[in-house]
Amino acid sequence: MNQPKVFSLVVELRAMDFRKPEHFLALILALAAATAIGWRRDTRLLWPALVVIASVLACRSVKEIWFVSLISAAALADGWSSVQVPVRRSLALRERVLVALGVLAVLSVAYRHYDVSNNWLDMQVALYREKSPPWPAL
Repeated sequence: MNQPKVFSLVVELRAMDFRKPEHFLALILALAAATAIGWRRDTRLLWPALVVIASVLACRSVKEIWFVSLISAAALADGWSSVQVPVRRSLALRERVLVALGVLAVLSVAYRHYDVSNNWLDMQVALYREKSPPWPAL
């Protein structure tokens, strides 16, 4: 991936040249998704971030057209719902305490089952250091 010559030699790694209909279709889908996201004025950053990342990847390499098409279609489909979703209420104190106790119970059972201790963690780190190659100094 550090060799720029590969991107010009391998057809799948070339950038879109907009000489084929699928390149224009990917562009239209990405623009439609961006328009739909902007029209909704969605406060979540998930869809804009995904569409931008997918578009950058697709413009860099032809083989990523499927990714921008899939993300754009999903972003468009997410906006068709005209029903307002009711705002969820926050959890009551009792429910929060029950969730915290449940999480603590699962963690304590896992801790006991896997016999996690400092000695065990030190052994795992030592095994990892033996298997992994030494990193070059920066």
